[in-house]
Amino acid sequence: MEFAGDFAYYGEGYQAPGAPKSQWRIDPNCLAVRLNTLHDTEVLQIPYTPPSCCGCDALFCSTSELSRSGWKCEYCGMTTEISAEEKLKARHNTAPVFDFALPSDGAGAAAGAPRTIFCVDMSGSMCVSEGFQKSKWRCSACTLKNELDAVQCAACGQRAKAQDLDPTVYLSRLEAVQHMIREQVEILKKSKEPKSAGLVAFNDAATLVGDGTEEPVMVMGDALHDFDGLLSVGEGIPIFGATVDVAAAKLKARVDRLKAHGQTALGPALLLSIAAAGQVPGSKVILCTDGLSNAGLGALSAESTDLEHEYASAFFTRVTDYAVSKGVYVSVVSIEGEQCNLAELGLLAQRTGGTVHRCRVDELNSCVSEVTSSNVIATHVDVTLVLHTSLEPYRLCQPDPQSTGLNSSVQSVSSVTSRSEVLFQYGPASPERLSHLPVTPSKPFRVPFQVQLRYTSNEGVRRCRVLCDELPGTDDFAHAQEKLNMSVMTAVATEASGLLALGGDMQGATQLAEEYSRWFEARRAAAAGGGGRDEQLYDDYGSVLGMLRGLGSGAPAAAAYDSASVVPSGRQAMQNSVYMTMEPAGTGGLLRQTDEVAENLLHMTQSDRRWRTKPLSECRIVEEVDDFE
Repeated sequence: MEFAGDFAYYGEGYQAPGAPKSQWRIDPNCLAVRLNTLHDTEVLQIPYTPPSCCGCDALFCSTSELSRSGWKCEYCGMTTEISAEEKLKARHNTAPVFDFALPSDGAGAAAGAPRTIFCVDMSGSMCVSEGFQKSKWRCSACTLKNELDAVQCAACGQRAKAQDLDPTVYLSRLEAVQHMIREQVEILKKSKEPKSAGLVAFNDAATLVGDGTEEPVMVMGDALHDFDGLLSVGEGIPIFGATVDVAAAKLKARVDRLKAHGQTALGPALLLSIAAAGQVPGSKVILCTDGLSNAGLGALSAESTDLEHEYASAFFTRVTDYAVSKGVYVSVVSIEGEQCNLAELGLLAQRTGGTVHRCRVDELNSCVSEVTSSNVIATHVDVTLVLHTSLEPYRLCQPDPQSTGLNSSVQSVSSVTSRSEVLFQYGPASPERLSHLPVTPSKPFRVPFQVQLRYTSNEGVRRCRVLCDELPGTDDFAHAQEKLNMSVMTAVATEASGLLALGGDMQGATQLAEEYSRWFEARRAAAAGGGGRDEQLYDDYGSVLGMLRGLGSGAPAAAAYDSASVVPSGRQAMQNSVYMTMEPAGTGGLLRQTDEVAENLLHMTQSDRRWRTKPLSECRIVEEVDDFE
């Protein structure tokens, strides 16, 4: 657990001087749960299930104490009777973090190496080329990179050809995709752990190329409209599974044969990819496209009716539910130049724990490297925060109406990597909530916190990891904000605003961001001259606020936050057409936004903190154009 402050705060939230009372509670009561703890094999493994409280969701842990009558829960105050054997085991468990196996459902992990399936567009628009400036030419004999003014290779003496010395290189979208897959296959091949790579390509049809060792299987015509039929093909086809070290050469040869033509059967190809990946835990699907799905299930066009949008949305929701049930991690990479319904695809990525990127063709390989560089370490993760009953869970800076039990809140993540995290907020319990408690709580001097991570390991075993900690309590706001972890604070503030915007409440998202900004600026002024990491975080959050102001006003705000924004600097990433009127809250306002808007809003809510507040220009490493030669 990573707390935003050193205290659990019971008083009133921050109020800007002279401002009307806010509908949101702004305070340091929040924490981050870094899910890389699931990758830690040094955690204490206990061979039994610890006692659970009879009054709340708490488990006996290092903050618990035993008495003759049993265990008086430090979270809800109820006393649970436990057996002599349980007492003996409990006394020996003093570790703040421990792990134990949950009852098995009898289903183990499927055999085979985790799969990375590239689901790539090869429709007609993928032949579009762009010109890029290069700085060097690569010798075809020894592969050395030479300066453009060198007429022969410095290493082997081979003379440069005319095209070698041309400072402009033209690259099609499909060529960039082919280069990316070849590079990523080589990276996967060097992995210490065995991995499998596969390919599904789509245009008028969806072609399952597999790992390259067998003949491809093509799905076309009416079959592209049969959801259950596509699932059956994807789940049962035996052309995925060979490890990369065995199949790399054949897979790359298949990649080189791809030709751009026809329409875009994105929906069917994506479903086939997820079905194939879902057969092995810890597998990923990386979707790469430059346009709308316009063939088969999920098809749309610029002229689609509202009913057609509803059908497409229902299809992608069903695909998302299936991916979550299988624990498949889906990331989406959209090539700039066309609209691809990134809002719908991005929500799929968000729910499965994946990421969303929109990039130029020369950025493609570096964007995909962000996805392949992190392994899935667990699936079907349920994160439960258990609080003292003097506190209650909050969501979007307000009491959480969906919190479970007396004092707990649960968030679920389909697939997690070592970079994943979950954020929680909490606050003083309301009088109404306190009135329903069986034991009236006092404000403890030391406030206990417990996080329970129920997850499925890559071996198919269902387990639970428990984290326990304590904070001192205080009613003094000045005291509570003396030492803040601004990395956690800005992540929580950005996520809360982003979630409101995703729900269609752009006005609320902007107002909440304004509230947080006033608090951050007050802290910044009080710590003038402090500099360091916090200063950068203040600036990054200012970029988020600037973006939301621009989206809410319907006018371009690029000039106001160009070089330090969540939009890549140095390019006019958002034109006037990007800023469309948000629909009212609750109507899925995001789904009618352009891809540029969708990308920025989705980045604010991704589970990888690096993507919440950093400018995209700092998150991308643009590869050298010379590498494409």
